[in-house]
Amino acid sequence: MGGKGWETWRGQKVNNGYKTHLQDIQININEQLQDAYKKHNIK
Repeated sequence: MGGKGWETWRGQKVNNGYKTHLQDIQININEQLQDAYKKHNIK
């Protein structure tokens, strides 16, 4: 088995997981901001 191909695959796997993780964080932040806006009536 070539180590290089495995490294590339593993790197992509990590990158994809990290992007998904960042998107989840972004969605959470957006929801928290919307809640804060509603509480303080900021439009």
